[in-house]
Amino acid sequence: MVDVDTGGPTDGTDSDTTGGRGRIYPLLQSLDQNAERYLIYVLYTYLVFIILAEVVRRFVLDFSSLWGTRTAIFAYIYLTYLGMSWAVYKRAHIRLDAVFDLVSERTEGYLYLFGNAMMLLFALLTLNYSIPLVFTSLEFGATTQALRVNRAFFQAAIPLGFALLSVRVLQRSYYDVKDIRNDNPVYKGDAIFLEEENDQMEGQTTTESEKRATTEGDH
Repeated sequence: MVDVDTGGPTDGTDSDTTGGRGRIYPLLQSLDQNAERYLIYVLYTYLVFIILAEVVRRFVLDFSSLWGTRTAIFAYIYLTYLGMSWAVYKRAHIRLDAVFDLVSERTEGYLYLFGNAMMLLFALLTLNYSIPLVFTSLEFGATTQALRVNRAFFQAAIPLGFALLSVRVLQRSYYDVKDIRNDNPVYKGDAIFLEEENDQMEGQTTTESEKRATTEGDH
């Protein structure tokens, strides 16, 4: 059966395909924006649970497990490297930005790109030295003393974290280049402190006032 208006099939195939894409795209977009965040939630929940359990064991039951302490340490290592990648994507790292107040927005964008290039170089150097370490542990079967698990599983946190960081740096650089080409200010990250948030709100208010004044002047 063919639809008279569109000339396409009306058996629901197109609508099902479109609906499937409509469901997949928001999921992929959510993973793109929050992948590290979801993993951090899981690891942080485990950290809280295992540390609480170890405290109860030690002070109530007079007993503690070595594996609980070790897994908490390794979970914290993974959490740290995932947080590093997430902070790069959201530009939440602590940084010295006094120079940015002295230059134009376009120059500021170039400075951010320079910082991205330095982070990418550091990440690639770290990957170059950390990946062979993981393969060495896999080759010789090196295990941890307490858990008797191959060390490569925990050492992989370093190349994994810096690989994610490299992807996020490239992603952020793409957005920065796009903003510079369109003469838009680059993304500076969300306000961390109340003073920064107030400054941003004042800047937005000033910009809106200038736009209204310009519009009224044109009329």
